Order: sequence, then C-alpha cells, then structure tokens
Amino acid sequence: MTRENRKLDTRVGKKEPLPSGAQSSLIPQTLPNSFGGAFRRAGKDAQVARRDIISAVCDNGCAELVLLQAPAGFGKTTAMRQVRERLENDGVTNAWLTLDLADNDVVRLLSSLRASLDGIAKGISKADPAAALCKIAARGNRVALFLDDCEVLHDPPALSVVRELIERLNGSVRIFMASRNLPQFGLAKQRAKGRLLEISVEDLRFHLSETQEYLLQGRQLDLSADQIGFLHQKCEGWIAAIWLASLSLAQQQDVARYLERFSGSTEVISEFLAEDVLAGQSEAIRQFLLRTSILRRLELPVCQALLPGMDAGELLETVKERNLFIVAAGTEQRSYRYHHLFVDFLRERLQRDHPHDVPLLHLAASAWYDSHDRPIPAIDHALEAGDDARMLSLLDRCAPRLLEQGRFRTLGRWFDAIPLEKLHGYRVLAAISVWATLFTRGADRAANRLTLIRQGEGNHAPCLTGYMNTLTPLLLGIDDRYEEAVPAAKMALARLPTANSFADGVLCNAAAYLFSVAGEEVEARQLLEAARCSGAESPFVHMYSESLSGLLAFQAGRLREAISRFRSALAHIDNTHNDLSGNAWAGILYAVALYERNDLEDAKRLLDVYMPVALEVGLPDHIILGHAIRSRLAYLKGDIDHAFGTLVSMENVGYARKLPRLVASAKLERARLFLLQENPDGARTELERASDCEVWSRGRDTRLLAHETEDILIGHLRMEIWTGRAGPSICAIDEEIVRCTKQGRHRRALVLRLLKSLSLQRSGKPAAAMDVLAGVLRQASREGFMRLVLDQGEPILRLVRRFQALQPKGASKNSDPILLGYLKELVQASGETYVEAEDLDGVDHLIEPLTPKEIEILARVAEGCSNTDIAAKVGASESTVRTHLRNINRKLGARSRAEAVAISRRLDVIR
Repeated sequence: MTRENRKLDTRVGKKEPLPSGAQSSLIPQTLPNSFGGAFRRAGKDAQVARRDIISAVCDNGCAELVLLQAPAGFGKTTAMRQVRERLENDGVTNAWLTLDLADNDVVRLLSSLRASLDGIAKGISKADPAAALCKIAARGNRVALFLDDCEVLHDPPALSVVRELIERLNGSVRIFMASRNLPQFGLAKQRAKGRLLEISVEDLRFHLSETQEYLLQGRQLDLSADQIGFLHQKCEGWIAAIWLASLSLAQQQDVARYLERFSGSTEVISEFLAEDVLAGQSEAIRQFLLRTSILRRLELPVCQALLPGMDAGELLETVKERNLFIVAAGTEQRSYRYHHLFVDFLRERLQRDHPHDVPLLHLAASAWYDSHDRPIPAIDHALEAGDDARMLSLLDRCAPRLLEQGRFRTLGRWFDAIPLEKLHGYRVLAAISVWATLFTRGADRAANRLTLIRQGEGNHAPCLTGYMNTLTPLLLGIDDRYEEAVPAAKMALARLPTANSFADGVLCNAAAYLFSVAGEEVEARQLLEAARCSGAESPFVHMYSESLSGLLAFQAGRLREAISRFRSALAHIDNTHNDLSGNAWAGILYAVALYERNDLEDAKRLLDVYMPVALEVGLPDHIILGHAIRSRLAYLKGDIDHAFGTLVSMENVGYARKLPRLVASAKLERARLFLLQENPDGARTELERASDCEVWSRGRDTRLLAHETEDILIGHLRMEIWTGRAGPSICAIDEEIVRCTKQGRHRRALVLRLLKSLSLQRSGKPAAAMDVLAGVLRQASREGFMRLVLDQGEPILRLVRRFQALQPKGASKNSDPILLGYLKELVQASGETYVEAEDLDGVDHLIEPLTPKEIEILARVAEGCSNTDIAAKVGASESTVRTHLRNINRKLGARSRAEAVAISRRLDVIR
C-alpha cells in the first residue's frame, strides 16, 4: 500500500484526505475556521461507503478519466478517497494531489506533480509528469492519479499541463478528478471517445438510506425516521448541510423545534455558504445570486429584468458552470432554481445587506410576469413587495380564471394573507374567497367569510349571483347536512341559468351528488349532463362530473368503469402547480376503487397525497373511507397498533369537527377488526358504542358511499353470523337485498349476499350456501371486485376455497376462464394456494341440514357444557338434549360429541 502524499503545511488552504486510521474523535464539536478540512474529517468518520459510486468507478475499466463534478460539500473528496482505498486493495499504485490557486504557476504545478509521483516511484519523477506516469505504468503497474479541487486551475499554461497528462493516458493509467465546475481540460474530446466517466451532483447527493446511516451510525443521533426524512428533504442530499446540521443537533434539547426552524439562514449553514461559496465570487456574480434569489424559477428574461445594466445571460452561464447550487427545473423552457438551503441563505443575506432593494426587486419581477400573462408569480411578488393595491388589482383580474382551473389552494394562500376588511371594495373577490376557503379550510371557516359579502349594498357584478347561488348547498353538503342541502339545491337550481357558467356547472354537480345521496338517481344523471354543458371549459367542473359518474358506477357494481372515470378525473387537472385541494374529491374515490381491486400500493400512495387535503376540506365520506382503508392496510401488514391508532384518529377528528358520523364509523370499523381477531366480546362492545340511532337512521334513508358496504345493519348481521346466531339473520338479509337491488345499489347487495352465504353455511345448508356464493363470485369476477370478498374474513374465504376446489379442471364447455382466473387471484391474495377437492377437510354437504336448535346445542357442546348445563341454557329437558345429540351425530356422520364438533367446525356450522 502506498503512503499518503501531502504538500507542506505552510501551503495555506491545502486540503488533504484523512489518513485511513483516523478515529471518530476527530469530528469537531465546534465549527473550525476551515469548513473544508473539517468536512473531510466528518466524511471519513461517517463511514458511509458510497457503494454505487465506488462500483461505477472501479468496475468501469474503459474509463481512463473520471470526473466528479458537484458544488461545495457534496462529498467529492470523500468519494475519491474511498475509490482510492478500493484501488489500493486491488493492487493499484496511486498518487494524490490537492490543487490550490498557487498551482496556476506552471513551475509550482509541475513541482507539485513531481513530488506526488516521487512518493510512488523514487527518482522517476525528474522527467515531466506525463512521461513519469508512462514509465511507472511500463513497469507493469496499474497507476491512478487523483487530482482534487481542479476548479482552482484557470491559467492556460497550467491547464495545458493537465491536458497533456490526459492526452497521454493509456490503458494502465487512470486519472481521477474532483471539481466544483467543469474544468477546461479538453474533456469533450475524451467524452466523445468514450474515455470519460462523469459522476454528477445527482450521483453524489446522499440517498435517504445514506442519510439515515450517517446520522444514526456515524453521528449516533437519536432521531426518528420522520425527523431524518424531514432533514434529508430540506438538505436535498447535500452532505455538508447534513453534517453541519448534525453538529448542532447533537447539542439541541428540543430537536423538533430546531428542525422546524432549520433553513439556509441557520447559523452553521450560513457561515459555511458565506465562507466557502459566496466569498470566492466576483462582485457581479454576488449581485446576480442575491438579486435573483427572490425568484422561485430562474429564467433569463426575468433575471435580466432584475439586473438592468448587466449581462444576465453571461452571469447565468457562469453560475451554471461554477455549479453554484443551481438545479434544472421545468421541461418546457430553460429554467433553473437554487438549492433550497442556498436560496434561504441568499434571501437572508439580501435582506440583511440590501433591505431597501427587496420590495423593488419583487415589484420588478411582478411587473415582468404580469406583462407576460403569468398572473400567479405576478401576484406572489406583489404580495412579497407588500403592495396590496397592486396585488388586489391583479387578483381581481385573474381570480375567476384560477377558480375555474380548480386552484383553490393557491387562491386560499393569497386570501389567508389579505385581511378581510381589504376585500370590502371587491365583492366578487370576496365571494371567490369563500369558495377558496371552502375547498381548503372547510365549511366552518367558509361560512364565516360569507358575512362580508352579505353586508351592505354595493357593486353587483353579473357573475356574483352565480357564485352566491351555489355556495349554500355546497356549504351544507360538505358540512354533512344533507337533509337541508337537498332542498337548498333545488331552490338554487330554480334560479339557473345565471351569468356565471362555471358556478352553474358546479351547482349542477353538487346537486347531482346530493340527489344521488337522496336516492334520486335519474335526476342526478340529468344534472350531471347539465353540469358538463354549463362548465365545459372548466377543468374543475369536468373533474367533478367525472368523479360523480364514477361514484354512481361504483355503487352500481361497475368497478372497471368507476376506475376509468376516476383516472380521467385526475388526469384532466394539471397537477404541476401542486394545487391538489380541488382534486381530493377524485383522488380519494380513486384510492377506494383501487383498494377494492386489491391494488394496495397504488391506493396507499393516493391516500398519502390526498388524505391531508380531505382532512383540511372536511369531506365526511372521504375522511371515513380514507381512515378505514389506511387501517385495513396496516392490519394486512400485521401492524395492529397502527390499524387501531388510525381509527382513534378518525374518532378524534369526528369529535373535533362535531361530525358524529365519523365517531360512529370509527367504532364500527373497530368492531370489525375485533371480529377478525376472534374477539367477539370486544366486537360486541364496539357495536353497542357505535349504535348511534340518529347517525344510522339518517344513513338508512341516504346512499352515502362510506356506508354502502359498512353500516350498523351489516355490522350486526356479521356479528350474529360469526357468533352462531345464524337463523334469524337470513330473513333480514333477504329484505335488505331486495331493497338494495331496487335502488340499484349492487355493490351493497354483493356484500349482503356474501353474508347470506355464510349464514346458510352456519345454518347447516352448505349446498344453498354454495349456490349463493357462486352467484356472488361470478358477478364479482366480471368487474374484478377483490377486497369486497377478502375483507369479509376467514369464514368467507374458507367457503371461497371450497368453491374453487369444486370447479371443473382444465378446459371444458362448463368452465368459465374469467371466474377461474379470478378465483385463483382471490385465493392467492388470501394467503393460500389452490386446494384439491379431495383434500378438503370434512364433508362437502350434509344429508339433512341441522336445525337452529341443534346448532345451538352443538355450540354448547363445543363450549364443554354437560347435558345438564345444556338443558338449562336452552330451556329443554336432558332427554330432549340427548335426542338432539343423536340427530346431530346422524346428520353429520359423527360417532362422538368431539367428532361432531370437529366436523361442524370444518363446515363452518359453528365457530
């Protein structure tokens, strides 16, 4: 192994790789004068091997030249050191040189190169460095030369020295370079020849797993996964920032508060950027960085507007060449952005050094964006400038268009920043502010804003009537007050058309939903068509209409159409602005449909995106369904605590929002989980707590999506069947099936028929149970319903597996390929494999069904009761009990009480 090659300590600013035997005690507890040297020590101590980079570099023998290019603090030197260690272990002779500004003197540079090479081959370096490298390689040695901080070289003679080294490379010599920018070494020719391997900032930035390894193992900090994820996102994988943050975190009492306030203006980050980045730039570059830091996107024309008298194009190219924490952004035009922490630092420095310029820069940016018909950044910069008059004038002009696009969150952000009294002269804006608040903050806050527009006389713009006409039914519907919302919608519909086609379209959609909840499906479909005509040009109206069409299809059991509708609804809205509040309606419904199809990962992803928005807006059915599915997903992964915790969260939201339906739904879902856990007592208790008469009496007369397949009736039926009281439930199930079928609620009817199948099985009628189950599975297979069956639990799944085993094998005129494929997928999703008919436990049918009394007696036998105890509990004599037991054995073909219990359990007659 070769020794380290260092320059004399008298060379100010020289930075070296840490010796391989360095220990963790070298990490400074306070910030040193030289950030660079301390960062290298931290990089070594972290012991985070850049495995991907090491493999990419060391295993690519075709690349004779390797360039690691990234801004300061992205671990270029550390990565090169790790590559060097790997090559040393592989027997590669190597030399290391860290360049500095003095090396622009050719004599100094040649002397430094010779000294480095002399460390690996005494005396050979008296020749020029390129010839020396070739001589070393000619001895049969593989050679690697590492050049760090290449960005400092700029004089042509010094650049020529390195170019000659590169030109004379051969298969036995490789050069590794680290630079903040693209060094002028004639690399384009090497790239064209395929001899250059480039490691960019994207390759060098830490992945989340590396950040975790560094903080938990290297720095041994006690941080949660969420805290690490937050810090990683803030730092965007910038290693120096992660290290600097770790130094401060080790001394913090309140870690959460520190992370909340962590930014580019945090002292340790600010000092690093000021010393290691900003101080080394020319005055023109500093002005460019500071003045353009107010922009969210760097585009040349607007940069030029902020830099009169300067060549913004040339400065922008220089910033890009020097890799000054600039990142490409956008695809339609050339635009960039600064790293989040870097822009925080620049804005803080601009405010500190040039406070009077800040509002002027924002006004200049606002004027440029306004002149190019880009209202959103124009308004943002007017707001930042503190120019309320300009901001309101711009907003008054463009708010209706943004509302039609569904940009509620953007509008809501602006209205949150405007005091209500300033909207007195803008009644249309005030009305739009109610809409924005409704779809971002919920019905209660929106109702408070209504007071403003209802006060006094004023300018009545034609479109104002439309906005106001739609608000009342919207507010009542989102507030779960359907009994009041339906008549309010009918009154509003009687006033159509207004001069506001967008508001009319939203009203038709809202009324369509309310009518579908009330069971007036024909009217709902007519209103959907009217909505499409009224608001045809509005993305939000289209999304709303498609979502409602999907909802009606979903309730009718047409899952495939519903999924297509929900997908179309989301695709029609442009999400590039991250304004998701209007999309929450479609997003949650799409997640529900995908969950039903057993696309669990996609459902979870959608819920992660849209549930926070649904909670803000306060859509009751969406909140119930989102929490229920999240709970079920956790349960399926075995995280029982999270499953129950999610339901507690739903219950608390219900109490906080005064929505008793959420509270009752949380308890109902908890009862279902208890049943799955074989805890009937817990399930019974939760069912009793969930039995809020007011909630469920309302639900009985409405078609609410959250209760199509889960309400108090289904909860009680499931409880009766699972605990053995099967007989009385069949009549109730049949009545409900008839009612649902008449209403077109076929998805609910499917669940009820599944429960009927299980009830028949528990009643000792397996043949009838199979007949009912066959009809359900054939219908479900055509649409791909999966969770509707799987979520009913193991008793139903045992029947499904028995049904699958009895199907004809191979191709035949009686086989149904769609059904067979569906059954296979269903059984696999349940965690089981195919079961052969001959391997089924127990008998497939009973010669004669058991009576309800016999089932009750059999259940007592299973509990271990004696004949005397059974007689007392069922209200019969002991001789009658013995007669029943003989009949039970005859029907089951059993020879003892124990065998009768075993057979009946295999047949799901008792639990």
